[in-house]
Amino acid sequence: SDLTKLAKVFGLCPNLQDISSEALLGFCSQCQCSFANDGQNIVSENQEPDKFYIIAIGYAKVLVRSIGGVTGGEGSDMVAVRRLGPGHSFGEAGLIYDQPRSATVQAEGNVIL
Repeated sequence: SDLTKLAKVFGLCPNLQDISSEALLGFCSQCQCSFANDGQNIVSENQEPDKFYIIAIGYAKVLVRSIGGVTGGEGSDMVAVRRLGPGHSFGEAGLIYDQPRSATVQAEGNVIL
């Protein structure tokens, strides 16, 4: 079934690898699938957190602000610091600590989350 396929992909996520197959299926039954197009921001820096994401298919890059090689600050350029792919997750820190997003995550090609 589609739920079983999704559970296999999410089983790649380091945060979910120690969960039993039954619990993982239960988790997946609560998930909502979403899509992002190439270049679309999935989350944006300073945005209020509302979701936790796991990449099922595709890739995304994590962007932070940089001024002269130093990260941070308004009006600075965005610099890619990490590439995420199938099984990678993001967005949990903002939910856990109730803080705005610390980075922008942008789709590289079409992404299914």
